[in-house]
Amino acid sequence: MGTLLRTAAALLVLLLAGAGRAGTLFQDPYGVGAPDVIGDPNNFDIRSLEVTTLDPTTLAITVRMNYHGGDATLDPFSVAGSSYPTVTVGAGDILIQGANSLWALPLAGTAGAPGGVYYAAGTPITRATLLAGSLYKVTDALTAGQVLGADPAADLRADQAVLGNVTNFAPDFAGYVPIVVPLGGPELQIQLQVAIGAAFFNDVSGGYRIHLASTTCACDVLDGRYPAPEPQALALLVLAAAAAVLGRVVVEK
Repeated sequence: MGTLLRTAAALLVLLLAGAGRAGTLFQDPYGVGAPDVIGDPNNFDIRSLEVTTLDPTTLAITVRMNYHGGDATLDPFSVAGSSYPTVTVGAGDILIQGANSLWALPLAGTAGAPGGVYYAAGTPITRATLLAGSLYKVTDALTAGQVLGADPAADLRADQAVLGNVTNFAPDFAGYVPIVVPLGGPELQIQLQVAIGAAFFNDVSGGYRIHLASTTCACDVLDGRYPAPEPQALALLVLAAAAAVLGRVVVEK
């Protein structure tokens, strides 16, 4: 019986590990315009975010979205006719809330706002010193209103989080430079891969929430949640694994 339980436990671990490696796709309405997207959909519209790999050593994410008419450089740009015409907007960070910590994964090294900086307690921090595609543990996030220095208006979501409040150059986990692939028209595919460790994996392996604003005006946002398995589901997995082993033992006898 002890061998049976150990085998069942091993099967459970394999089942859970396999589930962690499977792709998790978060989708957003695409091509439908307002109210999903504020402003020109060619500049802001998110299609999907897929966590293609999440295991103890690797985090890989693929984002598909429109950005500034298909600008694969992800450079900041101005939104003519907006309530913030002299302020550039840039790509938002992927924000991941784990069990205990908030993590930021910048898509680009610059994020727009006056002079290419954003503000934390009134102190400018140059986003160009960040490593795009790397993972940072942050204490909080900054909203579109904070980043752009703009008052709430109909052409931005001022209270939506858009960037992690990163205050240091060195990331917690280094990643590859994002690979941006034009898909035709305004749509881009952005591929990210980070070599992670226990601090991040243990924080998110039981479940996480994920958030992306396409740009720092939050003119389109995507939110997703990957829940931890319910206790009942875990119990069923254990029973199924045990039953499979028991059935094998009975057949062999």
